[in-house]
Parts: sequence; C-alpha cells; structure tokens
Amino acid sequence: MNIRLERDNVINNSQFGKLYIDNVYQCDTLENASTLIPCSTFKLGLRTSGGWYDKEKDKKRYKSFRGIIEIKDVPDRKYILFHPANKPSELKGCIAPGTSRSNDNICSSRLSYYALYTQICDLLSSGKNVSIEIREKNKENKGENKMVLGKLFGGGAIKSISNVVDDMQFSHEEKEKLKLQFEEIESKLKSKQMDINLADAKSTAGGLSGFMQRSWRPLIGMSCALAIFWEFVLSKIILFICGLFHYRVINLPELDMGTLMPLVMSLLGMGALRTYEKTKGIKK
Repeated sequence: MNIRLERDNVINNSQFGKLYIDNVYQCDTLENASTLIPCSTFKLGLRTSGGWYDKEKDKKRYKSFRGIIEIKDVPDRKYILFHPANKPSELKGCIAPGTSRSNDNICSSRLSYYALYTQICDLLSSGKNVSIEIREKNKENKGENKMVLGKLFGGGAIKSISNVVDDMQFSHEEKEKLKLQFEEIESKLKSKQMDINLADAKSTAGGLSGFMQRSWRPLIGMSCALAIFWEFVLSKIILFICGLFHYRVINLPELDMGTLMPLVMSLLGMGALRTYEKTKGIKK
C-alpha cells in the first residue's frame, strides 16, 4: 500500500497538504511550517507510551485502540506522530489530518483521524511494513512547465539560442552578427503572427470553422478566466461551506496554475492587439 503526503500551500505558519492511500485522496493535512520534518520516505509504527498514548487510550470512538501512529526514524527527531489538531501551534513536527481548511486552521481533525487511524492500524496489525512518502507537490514538474511555457510564449526560444551563441567558438564580431540575425528572425516571426491574428479577426467564413477562426482567442481567454475563478474563488467557497457544516469533502479538481498562468500572461499581452483591432472597427 502506497501512503503519500503531498505538501502544497503555506498560510502564515500552517503547512497544508493532502494525504493519499494508493493514489486515492483520504484527507487534508496540517503541519507547523517552522517544525517540519524533511521530505523523504519513513516507516510507520505504533507508539504505546507517552502523553498522546495516555490521552487517547480511553476514548470510546476508536474501533480498536492499539497505540498512536508514529513516523519512525526521522533524522535528529523523535516522537513524530499522527494526531488530531486544528492549529499549527498544536503541532511540533507531528501531522494532523482534517476534512478541509479554514484560513490557517484545519477542520474536523478528529473525525478524519479516526478514519485514517483504522486503515493504517489494520495494515500494521497484519505485520506488513508500512511507510509514508512525504514530498512537495509537483515542484519539479511545475518548474519545468513554467520554463517551457515561458520560452514558448515569452520569446524565450530566440533568447535561448542567443545564449547558446555565446558558448560557441566564434569571434566577438561573428557572435554579434549571429545575434542580430536571430533578432531579425524573431521580429519577422512576431510580425507574421500579427498578420495571422488580424486575418483571423477579419475572417467572414461561415460554419463552425469560421466561428472558431474568429473566436478562438476569446474562447481561450474565457477558459482561463473560468479556471482562475474556480481555483481561487469557487473551490474555496465549497471547502468553506463543507467545513462549516462538517460534510466530508471529495477530492476537488486542482488546476495546475503554474502551467496556466504563463498562458494567461501571454494572452494578456495579446490584449493590446485586440484593442487595436476594435479601434479599427474589426469585428471578432
């Protein structure tokens, strides 16, 4: 069984994340951002002594209490546990599960904890080696996506070629000449793209193909606007309402804003062209 914790947003001193078992979302998580354990893979076990053990052992909500889930063999740390909590100040390296987030707190932590506890304890009791992988959410992939899209939409391809020229074995005069040639190519490409955009806007073709030719930019812009509204407004309202009424939250779709935002920025750059078209009376 694969248990994975993906850290995502940090708000004030709260490090939030999502916990998955076999790639299926189980709950959100909260950690204290100032006392985080490192990203790695750790074995899980049951601790049968200590303050949290004494506090929890007599509670009636457990199906079968067998100890406190402990993250073992953390370098230079000990007694790192899974336990209920709502605020980062209640955690010192430990991890608290919850159903949803509210500002810098996590909601319904104990309910999520009981469900998670049963699943993990059943595995540990069966004698299997159980471990958890803790990692940052798609940090490397997002960086690569931003870099690639930045080159595609920000004129970075020609600039990258110019950087390569600097490393080639040419004289200074030859390098400058090549750079000027690349800049001319870039200027011509931009000019041709503007001609294509103007031709699209002037198109009078009928049918679906004509509609798409005239409207592809507004459609992409609307899609980006809807994606931003979902990620930063609507999904947060849904989580707030579910947390307020203690509903269990399903795994809401998450959009890769690291990939989307460079595209939005490039479209905003094209907004000036669209404004020019409108001043000239060119219909979309």
